[in-house]
Amino acid sequence: MTEQHSLSELSSKERLVAYQTLIDGCTHLWSKGKMQKDKVLPWLQYLIILGKNDPIFLAHLTAYIAKNSQSKDLQVTTIFANSLNDADGSLFSPKSKYKKPNLRYVSWALLQDLDPKMVHRVKQLSMLKFSVPNILSEARHQAMGLMNAIRRYLRFRETKHQFLEGIRKSGLRKTYIDLYRKMQMKPPDCVCAAMKWKQKDGRNIELQKSIFNFNDMTPLAIAKKIRNEKLSVLGVIGALPKITPTIAVALLECASGKEALILTELFEKQGILKDDEVAKLFQSKIKEAGTTVDRVENLSKSASDEVQKMMKKARSEVRKEEMSDIGKIFIHIDKSGSMQEAIEFAKERGAIIAECVKNPKENFAWGVFNTSGHIVQLPEEFEADAFAARLYGIHAEGGTDVFALYPEARKFGADVDVILTDQDHNCGELDEKIKQYHQKHTNIEKPKACVIVHFGFNQRLQTVKDAYEVNGIPVSVINPNMLKSSALVVESIKTAIRGPIAKIDEIMAVKLPVLPKWWDAIGTGR
Repeated sequence: MTEQHSLSELSSKERLVAYQTLIDGCTHLWSKGKMQKDKVLPWLQYLIILGKNDPIFLAHLTAYIAKNSQSKDLQVTTIFANSLNDADGSLFSPKSKYKKPNLRYVSWALLQDLDPKMVHRVKQLSMLKFSVPNILSEARHQAMGLMNAIRRYLRFRETKHQFLEGIRKSGLRKTYIDLYRKMQMKPPDCVCAAMKWKQKDGRNIELQKSIFNFNDMTPLAIAKKIRNEKLSVLGVIGALPKITPTIAVALLECASGKEALILTELFEKQGILKDDEVAKLFQSKIKEAGTTVDRVENLSKSASDEVQKMMKKARSEVRKEEMSDIGKIFIHIDKSGSMQEAIEFAKERGAIIAECVKNPKENFAWGVFNTSGHIVQLPEEFEADAFAARLYGIHAEGGTDVFALYPEARKFGADVDVILTDQDHNCGELDEKIKQYHQKHTNIEKPKACVIVHFGFNQRLQTVKDAYEVNGIPVSVINPNMLKSSALVVESIKTAIRGPIAKIDEIMAVKLPVLPKWWDAIGTGR
């Protein structure tokens, strides 16, 4: 018998199925801060099976999601599942002279960049009792490497007293305290003081003085010190008694896009964003936050109308920049008898799709169809209420001809067809209709891509997908539950244009993270 010394792998197509399954379904695993165990367990089991059948892909997928996905649920579950990756550094078999690589470290490294709430969720997952047939027995699966990574996460922050203040001021005090308790770790005095955490032994704990001393300094001098010394933004916040516009500008100049988003609530409370210079720099900075920019809806719920508009504008500009090479989009809304859901979806989320298009007044169009189709007038404004107003009174009825608006989309010059449908079609052969249209109109180009938002119970039906693909038009299919952010629209369209397998190549090309330089210097003692 040949000695095993290689890891199992799936084909690119199998990897694509795994990726699409996760993207389409891994949502709402936490609701109002509480874990939905009945939803979490199937995803953990799916990921752990993936880590057995293709450990290399799971490691790269975990790194890819941490870098590119705005889904916290997906980030947390992949980091936990990869901590149980079959590539654990052990021997391939008891008598083998070959060792597997240890890809579990990817989770340990990525965990260090999570915020405390997400680390807390990773710990929650490790406390679940579950089994995976032929892989894991019924138990809590708290891999030692992951537990030590969480301990290092906490111990490292104990050396950064100013960070602890920033954590408390960000509203994560209770979460941080509970993380210590779940890890059964004794908090040092600095943590107790920063979190205002009273201890049963009656110790009178006072916060150690910050390493940043701004006493008797003018706002201009503080700003100069922040710039010249490139001070840690979150650390400085913990030491500042008050933030002025001058200081705010210096903080934003040194902040990353994500740090700027964290500053939103604090700036809003202190009225800093009313200053024109601060507001302009803030809006520019949050555009650098990458996929995190989609969090502006939640971050700005309690903000003033001006701040909400500012943040939404920044998000829209980010998406337009990402879609700069896409061109025009046409939305086909199926209003046949069973498709009231698609109409309601278009009312609520049509604005998200339009948000991706540069100059939507010229580059966005839409219409509804059953056995015939008609163009819907553009909304007065590209926001949800205006989209709903244009679709008011339109009801689901009649048969289904998905081709009904195809000629209109081509006349408009659409580069991308977005079709909201259950993929049912009962008016002739759709693939032949598309083929014959272009044989008759040889001067009209086919769309670059088609994105199908698939409604209905029969997710296996793919009439529309097959018809477009037979005609050489790349297709991406989305579950409507996932289309909650413009980031996902951008991702789906790009995936369709590049080709699905290119997505797997992109995932596998992601560099795996490295452990931080301080890793070995930080102990894991309790």
